[in-house]
Amino acid sequence: LGALLEDETYVKLARDTASAFEAEVMQHPFLFPSLMDVVVAGKLSVKHVVVTGEGQRVEE
Repeated sequence: LGALLEDETYVKLARDTASAFEAEVMQHPFLFPSLMDVVVAGKLSVKHVVVTGEGQRVEE
């Protein structure tokens, strides 16, 4: 939501939530499979990239 709305408040809330569960996720990954990628992405500072343009290949 933070990335979609470009709202730093939501980004901070998401990071805080992931940090709160980080120890449990690392200790018991089978209990939190959907949160595992969030913890990894947060530690690696994953960036979102959108490529736009014009022309035939874009419109296909």
